[in-house]
Amino acid sequence: MFEFKRLVEARMEELAELLSSEHGKVLADSRGDIQRGLEVIEFACGIPTLLKGDVAQEVAKLKAQEGGEIQVHGSGNLIQTLLQHDLVDTLRIWQFPVVLGIGKRLFGDGTLPRSFRLVDTQLNTTGAVLHVYERAGGLKYGEVEVGQETVIFDSESSHHTGDGDRETQ
Repeated sequence: MFEFKRLVEARMEELAELLSSEHGKVLADSRGDIQRGLEVIEFACGIPTLLKGDVAQEVAKLKAQEGGEIQVHGSGNLIQTLLQHDLVDTLRIWQFPVVLGIGKRLFGDGTLPRSFRLVDTQLNTTGAVLHVYERAGGLKYGEVEVGQETVIFDSESSHHTGDGDRETQ
């Protein structure tokens, strides 16, 4: 199938001219027909598709279709957009035993508060840890003990400071 796609792409102009002469189409229409045919081949082969236009809207359309999972690898900007539009079902977060002192925030401004639950953890031989989280419904506010402190999660983003006082961010 990949070889067929390569051949169609290599001979696109020749095929477009043949289509135009056989069916009385203008050359631009024939090229468009061939391009749509190539998209069908790409879909059949599972070849990634470049999204155009409103990314959140296009990803929402893809999620509504049957098929495999949609994955994002290493795109901090795209993941921010998907989180802001509530389009993330699973997070696979690698944690490496390295301190760089700088970096890009995974959960930036505009990220909707959501609840995830840990479903898997894997440790590799170098100390890197993969945490896999899945959506767990709406955000639940309340308290959780973290070490010796109680952290309070409420709708005003308040948290316990460890000395009995609450600090609002």
